Amino acid sequence: MGLQSAMTTALTGLQAAETTIDVVGNNVANSNTVGFKESNVLFATQFYLTQSVGSAPSTGSGGTNPRQIGLGATVAEIAPDFTQGTIQVSSNPLDLAIQGDGFFIVQGPGGSSQQFYTRNGQFKTNSENEIITVTGERVMGYGVDEEFVVNTNEVVPLSIPLGGAAVAQETNNVNLVGNLLPDNSGISTQPGVIDSVILSDNSREVPDNLAASDVIELEPADVTSVGAAAGGAGTGSIAQGTYRYKLVFVDPTSPTGFDEGPPSEYFGEVSIPLAGTDSIDLTTLPTSSDPSVFTLKRLYRIDTTVSGDTYKLVAELSQATTTYTDTTATASLGAELDEQNLDEPTSYNYFITFAGPGIESRPTSVESTTIPITLNNRRIRLEDIPQPTSGDYTTIRIYRNIASDSGDWYRLDELPIGTTSYIDNKSDDDISGNELLDRNGPPVTPGLALLNVSTFDGTNYVDLFQEGTLQFTGSKGTGEGLDLDTKELEITSATTVLDLMNFMQQALGILTVSPDPDHPLNGDPGISLVDSQIHIESNDGVHNAIHIDQNALRLIDSSGTPSTIPLTFSSPEDVDGNGTSSEMIVY
Repeated sequence: MGLQSAMTTALTGLQAAETTIDVVGNNVANSNTVGFKESNVLFATQFYLTQSVGSAPSTGSGGTNPRQIGLGATVAEIAPDFTQGTIQVSSNPLDLAIQGDGFFIVQGPGGSSQQFYTRNGQFKTNSENEIITVTGERVMGYGVDEEFVVNTNEVVPLSIPLGGAAVAQETNNVNLVGNLLPDNSGISTQPGVIDSVILSDNSREVPDNLAASDVIELEPADVTSVGAAAGGAGTGSIAQGTYRYKLVFVDPTSPTGFDEGPPSEYFGEVSIPLAGTDSIDLTTLPTSSDPSVFTLKRLYRIDTTVSGDTYKLVAELSQATTTYTDTTATASLGAELDEQNLDEPTSYNYFITFAGPGIESRPTSVESTTIPITLNNRRIRLEDIPQPTSGDYTTIRIYRNIASDSGDWYRLDELPIGTTSYIDNKSDDDISGNELLDRNGPPVTPGLALLNVSTFDGTNYVDLFQEGTLQFTGSKGTGEGLDLDTKELEITSATTVLDLMNFMQQALGILTVSPDPDHPLNGDPGISLVDSQIHIESNDGVHNAIHIDQNALRLIDSSGTPSTIPLTFSSPEDVDGNGTSSEMIVY
């Protein structure tokens, strides 16, 4: 019995090995069979014969293992390997290959409804122009009815109507079928966005620059030598108290109301006794060093013994007046003295613009700078303020910086046309909440001629375009992208900003689609004008990302000389994820 078992067991191994040789032989035999998939033999051991069972450990024994004799090997599986093979070039137009998973469907023998599957794509036609395999099975697929509609409900034998008459019909509907990831990962959730530098309209009148000599620091009057004393009792209407004075020089021609220079330090402290009323005599009053401008001076008084009292106007005198007797009662004093002055110490810069209903010009190209303010009670006078010649403007705007923000300029004041001088006495706190100056200038519109488009580079205003041939080379894709074909646009006096945007959109191949409220982006790819910038939104997906480098726009002028147009773009939003694309022929 033992010898017979040994022979039988060995025989199972030989039988399994024989099966392996048969499978290998079949693989070799079909090495040139198109669509054939090789198979591999997988072995498994057969069941065991148990001669004795084992025993568990006990107090007198450590236990024993069971004794088993294996009864040989068997073929567990002959598994075909469906890994894709090599796709080869064929001269037969009907030969097909499947890349990836899948099978061709063929009809069973005798025209039955049974379906078989194969990856052998060697097809040909029979006498009825049906597509068949090399072994004669009909190839199945979706049929097309008389209305040229594909019927996806069933598969039928495919035929090619060679020599048959057919009426061409344009494509009416397109069906796209695909799978999206359930969590939307990998799909684009943000289109690519790039914006140009801010553009401005250079067709509007620009104010002339203020000369350095037109920005003058005004010092208060020197009152150190003024004499002051009480007059005789009963010579005036000034009641008991202790009085001080301040003096300001006045430009009576200024229509703005800010026509006073900085107030002087106080002087002439005089006390009036309790009994009766009196007058105060002032001598050696100073005169202005610029009497052609400041033709008057104003005298203000305060009673220091009265809590909360302020300096009020006593009299307005000519510049030549050096003595004055004050007899004015407190109740008869005039307006309060405006004692507000510039902050110190700092250095102030000014810009001028022209403004009208809904419009504002570009500012003066050069900022006008004062010397640093180093003493108290200082003001600045602007002279020879430029005037517009165009009827588009109704006011003149003045902008100034503040000490805590040297990079911005705040609206200081707005003057009527014709105002040629202005005295600035406003503190930083007074203007820090006002409108900021836009140094870029007036915005462009789609209908503006390209020849009137400029940009501000931080120092100068640059005119971007001139007549000639514009060459544009953009790129698309990840990283720096791949260069697209160079496109050309002839620029004439009639070419507009809208013409440029349409040209760039076509050159970049951006497809405009209607916004979809159910789409997470709800975007509208294309080129538009936003905040005086050319705003570009790409189609979805990193492969559609737009790139426009510094040399993308070149102009060939009438003499044939090329130059780069400094119209640069930046990307505030990078595209993410993959978009989707599909190609088809549309008739």
